[in-house]
Amino acid sequence: MDIEEPIAEDDSVPSKSKADEAALELMKQLITLASGVLALSAAFIDKLPKTRWYFLAFLLLSWVALIVSLVFGLKTISAIVKSRLNSDDEWGRGRGRTFGRLCQSSFLVGIALFATFAFVSLALPSVREREINITIKADDARIDDIMKVATAPEKPPTPAVSPSEKKDQDKRDPNAKY
Repeated sequence: MDIEEPIAEDDSVPSKSKADEAALELMKQLITLASGVLALSAAFIDKLPKTRWYFLAFLLLSWVALIVSLVFGLKTISAIVKSRLNSDDEWGRGRGRTFGRLCQSSFLVGIALFATFAFVSLALPSVREREINITIKADDARIDDIMKVATAPEKPPTPAVSPSEKKDQDKRDPNAKY
């Protein structure tokens, strides 16, 4: 009696379930990273350096790309789970594969845009650095001089000479300079 020994799976060739598991794990990681960047940048947006409005477009576009990545990551996970329930591998050939590629691409674009925003915000001087701030302490001895100048009465303005009065003055003393 011949008993056939079961053929062991070769570990060098990944099975479909291992590929599904790796894809599922990748999608989970991309979703986690994208949501982490979104949450942290939204939580600390007031701590970011003040910059020009058009540099904020990089931040806004990165948020949009990361949200797109989240949506397509969830759709990919849904396609993988449905494929496992149906015991087929259709997710890797159909819409699930497209969703996976869109998730990865939009994640990379989102991270690149966020890195660009961070670099531009840190490399260029902020709006606050261009402002001039003057601080005067109340116990400063120069404060009295500053207050005297600020509250000194103004000299009355010199009256303007009308053209007819100037002609009269010129007739009286032609060498006088006014």
